[in-house]
Order: sequence, then C-alpha cells, then structure tokens
Amino acid sequence: MQLQTVMRSKAGRVRSIVVLCISSVCSVLLAMLGFVLAPAISHGEDHVEHTVTYTVQQGDTLWQYAQQTSNSISVKRQIERIRRMNDLHTYDLEVGQTLVIPVDEA
Repeated sequence: MQLQTVMRSKAGRVRSIVVLCISSVCSVLLAMLGFVLAPAISHGEDHVEHTVTYTVQQGDTLWQYAQQTSNSISVKRQIERIRRMNDLHTYDLEVGQTLVIPVDEA
C-alpha cells in the first residue's frame, strides 16, 4: 500500500513538472511572437497621405524636418517615421542626402 502511494506521489510530481515546462515554453513562444508582430502592427498604424522630398543642407536635423511636417502626431513619432521610411539607422544626416518625408493632411 505504501509503495503505491509513493508511486502515485512521484507520478503526480512528474506530471506537475511536465505541465509547468509546457506552460513555460508556451509563454516564451507567445512573448517571442509578440516581439515579432509588434513592429509589423505599429507600422500599419502610420497612415501617410503623401510625401515630400528634401535635400539635406548644412546644419539640418531630423528634428527640424519632423517639426515642420508633423501635423497630427508628435515630433518624436514623426522622426521615427522619417527614419523608417528612409531606412536610417542613426539620427545623423549627410549634406546632399535626399530624404522622403511623410506628410499627413492637417
């Protein structure tokens, strides 16, 4: 009788560990899926009415371009839209560089 009780107890612990492991793996996979899908979802939020093209002059900054063209969104968000649209990995601009700037209708 005691042997059966011990065996059931061990089987219950093993089952609990398996369930815990499966739950952990599922949680990690869901988190990874969220990180993968979040950028795609946030890109879809940006509705661009039209674009304008600027050629960078000495002293120009992304902040200036964003400030001039951010009609309905924050300047910071406009900077990120400009960076994405132009595949910029830094905030640095080069004189003569051509930028495509998204512009929403006010």
